[in-house]
Amino acid sequence: MDETFICEECRESVNEQASTCPHCGYDPGSEMKSQAKWRLGVGALLCLTIVGGVVGIPLVVSGLRHSSRAEKETPATPAQG
Repeated sequence: MDETFICEECRESVNEQASTCPHCGYDPGSEMKSQAKWRLGVGALLCLTIVGGVVGIPLVVSGLRHSSRAEKETPATPAQG
């Protein structure tokens, strides 16, 4: 006997082998694909944020230290007038 599931859209019984609901045309796979794309996008954004923080923060801090040292080492020139 074929297994069935209940369609999320029309609540009719659908054969598991069917790719879409024969009653309303709903495709349960399309929703899973969009969720997978969303998760992939969020994961990529999270990875970029982490990598950016790990690389960017030390660069900013070292840049600030370098610029403050340069200001201290540069002698002040008297104004000519």
